[in-house]
Amino acid sequence: MLIDGEKWACEACVRGHRVTTCKHHDRPLIRINRKGRPFSTCSVCNNTPCPTPEEHTKLKREAEAKSSSKVQCDHAPPPETPLNL
Repeated sequence: MLIDGEKWACEACVRGHRVTTCKHHDRPLIRINRKGRPFSTCSVCNNTPCPTPEEHTKLKREAEAKSSSKVQCDHAPPPETPLNL
């Protein structure tokens, strides 16, 4: 049964695979999760799903570009080893 846009069913109907036909209002109900793989959480706004993924992807790319341009290697190149043939 749908309550406020969420699917709910009693434990007996869940165990018996009758979630969509459950009409038991007198029993304790369990919220039913949606099918499939869950959405990933956005690392910028922490929303699932992200309302503006294109903008946040652009922000992430810009931040990575700035951080990678600042990072430089401080150590010398490895010494060349002669080949023993």
